[in-house]
Amino acid sequence: GGSVGSMFPTTVTKKATLVVKETKEFAGEKVVVEKQIEVGSAEHEALKKKGPKSNLEGLLDKLAGKNKNLTTLKKTEVDWGNFKQKEGIEDELQTYRKDGYLEKVSFLQRSDDRLDEILKKERQQERDARKRVAGPGAD
Repeated sequence: GGSVGSMFPTTVTKKATLVVKETKEFAGEKVVVEKQIEVGSAEHEALKKKGPKSNLEGLLDKLAGKNKNLTTLKKTEVDWGNFKQKEGIEDELQTYRKDGYLEKVSFLQRSDDRLDEILKKERQQERDARKRVAGPGAD
């Protein structure tokens, strides 16, 4: 079997990213949302096709009432992303996310079940051996 250390990977491959900043409104305040996008991802390609908005488009959106409001859920997601970045735990979380906690719990449960089966078989074999030694009709 493998050592416990082999269950915990230590390397993460970093992909090239770029930061996109958007100003949105949340609870009446302007909030700058920073989003990291992988270079070459579908989101990156869509952003390149869309291109930057002109001042006129931005003004028309404001006049039409298309201000970008931030939902509570989205704000929480943004705050969590900022926290991970500030604390420098993004890589660590990424490392342990794949085949992480649930996979390890499942493995340990299977190991316990297998050990229980083995012990049960050994106890049954001991009982059978005692019966043979005691002879027939010793019940």
